[in-house]
Amino acid sequence: MASELFEPSPAKAMSSPDDRLRALFAQAPGFTAILNGPEHRFEFTNAAYDRLVGGRARLGQTVAENLPEVVEQGFIDLLDGVFVTGEPFIGTSTPVRLVKQPGRDPELSYVDFIYSATRDDEGKITGVFVQGYDVTERVEGEQRRKLLADEMNHRVKNLLATVQSLAMLTGKSAKSVAEFRATLSGRIEAIAKTQNLLISGSTQKLSVAEVINNELAPYLGTEDCIRLSCEDLFVEGDAVVSLGLLVHELLTNAAKHGVLSDVGGELEVRCERRADGAVLVWREALSVPISAPAPQTGFGSLLIERLARDLGGGARLDLRPEGLEAVVIFDLSKPQ
Repeated sequence: MASELFEPSPAKAMSSPDDRLRALFAQAPGFTAILNGPEHRFEFTNAAYDRLVGGRARLGQTVAENLPEVVEQGFIDLLDGVFVTGEPFIGTSTPVRLVKQPGRDPELSYVDFIYSATRDDEGKITGVFVQGYDVTERVEGEQRRKLLADEMNHRVKNLLATVQSLAMLTGKSAKSVAEFRATLSGRIEAIAKTQNLLISGSTQKLSVAEVINNELAPYLGTEDCIRLSCEDLFVEGDAVVSLGLLVHELLTNAAKHGVLSDVGGELEVRCERRADGAVLVWREALSVPISAPAPQTGFGSLLIERLARDLGGGARLDLRPEGLEAVVIFDLSKPQ
């Protein structure tokens, strides 16, 4: 390391104030460098500075020679300004791209630093003293927290818009206050359950099987009529909420009119990958076939179609005499 060239020998150890000062700088947790002359030649660097620049600082050579990537980033211009004017420059959370390993691309770091002029006994500027700290972890932590806050704000706005829409549309289709209250409560609970699933996860990405299982949970174990098979598929972001609410609508219909009602029967839920994305197949087989299927104009059907579009695909609902078959296509390539 460059700093080793300035460590005092045993014979001269701590022999002068300069030696003691350099020894302190060499051990300092913050990075330190002394640059000489208008060309900014390295006279001293400590271990922290060497770590910052990948050990490339060579004593007697210039910053531009050893760290060419910082030239276009404006740091040589800053050093020139301090050397000419004598005015210090302070940088806070300043981004800098530095080559940490030979042959590799520059890596982004963030530094708090100060450039201050050094002077001789007559007050003439002789160089620039560099001192600072690598604050990359702190800055990246702040960026992550801001990203999470922005994501939470976005999600809350979406949830409020969804609840408002559900309230208005449910009110139009409900035939009584009791029906309105029960239907809206169930839909909001479905959103809340899926949100809890998303928040409790370690990432913003969840498996499709996990989302479906979360909705079917009240029936799994108590009903032997449900068969679920799902390939290893994942959704993220708002798509998690849309998929959870879509499955809830299918489940609500099955509990009121289909295989999970008094009619009975079997339910097959299957999801698999396709060339154009993924497909969810919901197929009911009623114990007692329906003699005259009702028209599919309810809000539940419209909501399923809307949620499928939100997922980047579409839905086909077929109310057959033997029960409902729903085929939902959705996009896995990006969060919706």
